[in-house]
Amino acid sequence: MTFGGSVGVGSYFDCRLSDGGALGGLGDTYLGDGTSGLYLGYAQVETGDRASSYVVTTTASVLRAADAIPMPTSAMPGDASVRGTLFVEFSLTAPVGSQRLIDVRTDTSNIVVIGSGSNAAQLRCDATAGGVSQASLVLTAGMVAGATYRAAASYRANDFAASLNGAAVVTDTAGAVPAVTTLNIGAGANCIIKRAAWLARDLTDAETMALAA
Repeated sequence: MTFGGSVGVGSYFDCRLSDGGALGGLGDTYLGDGTSGLYLGYAQVETGDRASSYVVTTTASVLRAADAIPMPTSAMPGDASVRGTLFVEFSLTAPVGSQRLIDVRTDTSNIVVIGSGSNAAQLRCDATAGGVSQASLVLTAGMVAGATYRAAASYRANDFAASLNGAAVVTDTAGAVPAVTTLNIGAGANCIIKRAAWLARDLTDAETMALAA
């Protein structure tokens, strides 16, 4: 259940349960029986147009850990260690360096990732195997807060191609695909991810551009 309101000095939130008018409306009362009842808890007040996931606290506020969704590649079709396509649509909260939006990996030494580089405004696709860079595709160096981006990156051995917002693909034709075990969405991202996907085949350049358009 979510609801909006203005918070200021002396403000409060009022939450009521209505019987739909059967007993007269919102002014009704109910005498409990000592067992039945309505349980309210885990209140969370935050700004924004939608509620985020619950943050466990006790006596002090805490910083939210980044939401992340992992999935073992063994549960996915195809073989992510041979070929595939990453796709993500996201709205940037603020440019932050070295954030990962979507990736397949075993660890950071064996990974194919769409994310930002050390330059926070840069969006790129990188492939690393055994700690050695295999492909490095820079899609833009000018990301800005509040903008929405769509990126797709297709990969297989010696054939890496990526597109941003449907623009012509950036390619790298020399590089190995790392052995990967996990698909990760949002692990280390400072943004709102609207859509994300991994496809079990490497797309053509035209298909990669169309997916990102």
